[in-house]
Amino acid sequence: MSTRCLHHRYARADAAGDPVAACAADRPSATFGVLIEEGLTATFGCAVEAANEAARLNGRHDLPDDPFFTWGLLCADHGDQPADGCTECAADNAKETSADDGEQPAEATSGTGPRFVDGDRIVCADGVTRTARGMAPSVPGEPEHVIVEGGTQWIAANCRRANREDILAVHEHSRAAAERIHRLPHPGSPEWAATLTELDEDLHYLKTADPLVRSALVNEPAQQAARRVHPDAHQFQPVMPEDSDQAVAFTFRTGYGARARYGVVTVQGEVSDVGLFEYPTTAERIFRRRLSANETTVENRQEDPSRPPVQYRGIPIPAALAGTWDTGAAAQWRKGVDAVLGPRP
Repeated sequence: MSTRCLHHRYARADAAGDPVAACAADRPSATFGVLIEEGLTATFGCAVEAANEAARLNGRHDLPDDPFFTWGLLCADHGDQPADGCTECAADNAKETSADDGEQPAEATSGTGPRFVDGDRIVCADGVTRTARGMAPSVPGEPEHVIVEGGTQWIAANCRRANREDILAVHEHSRAAAERIHRLPHPGSPEWAATLTELDEDLHYLKTADPLVRSALVNEPAQQAARRVHPDAHQFQPVMPEDSDQAVAFTFRTGYGARARYGVVTVQGEVSDVGLFEYPTTAERIFRRRLSANETTVENRQEDPSRPPVQYRGIPIPAALAGTWDTGAAAQWRKGVDAVLGPRP
């Protein structure tokens, strides 16, 4: 039996009830809510999303009198009421719903989607991880939007939460999926294929949400490039920009003991010509200085168009592209950098 719902979401271990089963029920237009004693606090088109949100909020309790959050299916006629205890339906089932009441389900549907709070780390639709600053005001008939650092808004339903507990949950699920694939006796069977798809989705999420996984993916080609120049290169450590958690280069060590020296290789696989130094901090400091000063950037190239650019948005430009900066290949490389770093401020 699959452990994910129809929307490819996984329930948290501390989620109450059976949200996967609730999602699998034949209710294509169902809306689920997160509720407290005073009423509805958030709506979702997915039971697992609602259950996970309730569990997350309950886990953030700091005071004894903090509200307790539950989740459940909402009434199809009164979007702010639980289906199994709708007070409006119970009050007078025979009474015809007024025109205003008839609009309520549409308003509730327009507000469906995950709810993010200030400080949440989220993976946006472009695959870039950002920090949420809260939800934008709801607009009837429009999907919910989340505001991220810098003021940009993204459709909340297209974003995924990437806090530490979310990343750990996906790591745990991916390990379980890998074990199931190893145990299944018939590769290519429907169950094997479904589990492989789950694992692929987990790894795709971790590539963007987990800085350690993302660093490891660019680490391998960088290591190979460094070892082509220094065969004994080892002990690679990421070099992070001050305003990002994505590595732009790695320091590495050559030799051992008193003969140990340190250099830098970029994520594009180019060994920096800053040379080798006695300490890794020295190599990193010189590399950062080269990024920020005394080099031609795309922005200041207008002052001297004859000189090829050396960096783009703080990222060293491969030598093969710097001399052909106006070609399609260079444009594709710039798009890749923009996708990683996000929109310009």
